[in-house]
Amino acid sequence: MVAVRTGWADGRSGCAGCERGQGVAGPLTTTAPSGGTQLGSFAAEGTATAPSENVAETSISFPLKLASAPSVIEMAVGATPTADCPGTAQTPAAAAGYLCLYFAHVENLNAANPAYDLYPAVPGGVAAGASTFGTLLTAQSTASAQVDADGSWAVTAP
Repeated sequence: MVAVRTGWADGRSGCAGCERGQGVAGPLTTTAPSGGTQLGSFAAEGTATAPSENVAETSISFPLKLASAPSVIEMAVGATPTADCPGTAQTPAAAAGYLCLYFAHVENLNAANPAYDLYPAVPGGVAAGASTFGTLLTAQSTASAQVDADGSWAVTAP
């Protein structure tokens, strides 16, 4: 077989007919292994025209699905780490079976539900919590003004 070099309009070059070895097969997984931790960040902001107004929504999508839905815990700015949420906004961490939301900044955020500043809801429903693939977060205003919340998250597969 004769290898033919080809050129592309954008300057790339290739080799038509060149033989290449088979690459190493990698594991393809869609479910996080037990004890595996996934990390990310979140932000929600908007401008409220009235108190107790839902002004911003955002979502957290886990890169890999979990075997079961995690419990959600929110950690206030500067909160002391716990056994379930042993990290900080700068170094998020979570115990197995938990999604920990670490706030780095909060402004004009009304905790309509005392357990949550950003109300986490199971996608496709209104129940509080998270699903095996993520959660939706809703920010509600305390007053007519800018609402802002951001931070980091960690979830560890059960």
